[in-house]
Amino acid sequence: MVFSGYRCVIIIINDRIARLWFLIIFDMHDVALYILKQLSVDRFCSGNQLARELGLTRTAVWKSVHMLRAYGVDIYSLSGKGYRLGSDVELLDKDRIFDGLKEADLISNVKVLSSVGSTNHYLQRLASEGEPSGSVVFSEFQSEGRGRRGRRWTSPFAKNLYCSVLWRYSDTQYGISGLSLAIGIAVVTALEQMGISGVGLKWPNDLLCDGRKVAGILLEMSGDPNGAGYVVIGIGINVDMKGVSETGLITQPWADLVTLNDGSPLSRNGLAILLLQSINSILLKYQQSGLSQLIQRWNALDVMFGREVVLLGANEPLCGIAQGIDDSGALLLLNNDKICRIHSGEVSLRLAGNSGDLCS
Repeated sequence: MVFSGYRCVIIIINDRIARLWFLIIFDMHDVALYILKQLSVDRFCSGNQLARELGLTRTAVWKSVHMLRAYGVDIYSLSGKGYRLGSDVELLDKDRIFDGLKEADLISNVKVLSSVGSTNHYLQRLASEGEPSGSVVFSEFQSEGRGRRGRRWTSPFAKNLYCSVLWRYSDTQYGISGLSLAIGIAVVTALEQMGISGVGLKWPNDLLCDGRKVAGILLEMSGDPNGAGYVVIGIGINVDMKGVSETGLITQPWADLVTLNDGSPLSRNGLAILLLQSINSILLKYQQSGLSQLIQRWNALDVMFGREVVLLGANEPLCGIAQGIDDSGALLLLNNDKICRIHSGEVSLRLAGNSGDLCS
């Protein structure tokens, strides 16, 4: 039996295999992922059997099961029988995802990792080594997931969608300053196709429902923003965050898709397919005309449009009425009867009433 990420050494004596020793070179998440694939809600799988298949001790198997439980996977154990799942877990399937993208011409390949520090960092490294445009990386777990301004992105195992897409551009006349806004539209469109309504956009790259964060976008570029280079498009979507609130890891209001779907489960593989199809469509439009075809749609989704807001993070707070975006992706703010254009992605946009009445 062959396990991805493992290396075995075979000792051969007199042209016959005398004994097979496995030298396991592994990440604990790879072991946990293998164990998870063997478990089901219908039957028990013995710890001894798992240990034999992996070439590990029962203690190592127990530690991996314990890690899965710590990540929120519902696993029952019964002495003398082994382990089984308390509820179904859908793992990402790269073949199923890629097979669903036959008309997505800009997507070249799909990788699914069991764990990674950050999908963006991983894909940036591949990009620097010549990875083709359209490469996509998903991971079941991120240990160093990040949002804008270096904020931590909580990434429980096999619960949400953590995805990065590589896009190489060449002398685009529209630059990439508005690309994160276009990708926001792509994510909302995919969610709508999954039956999730009520999700809107907050400039520059958050997706909210009733003021709670559902997803985020992080773009990291190498090259000339108005010439040639590449950008890694990172997307994190909260699919099922049950139990995560108890960890105290998240310091801002959040929502997940399962809750928005009245508690009914959603297919992460199905969402991954719709997301990449939508990104493919948006990138084609962006290549052709930048944000010009997308401004009306973005403004319709803007949760701040027409509301009094305050921009924090500049030299001093700037207050005004949000007026959507222009074709460069700048935020338009009506301040003292003048329109201000805000280009920096490092500001924090808040409703005026939630910012200590700085606008009063």
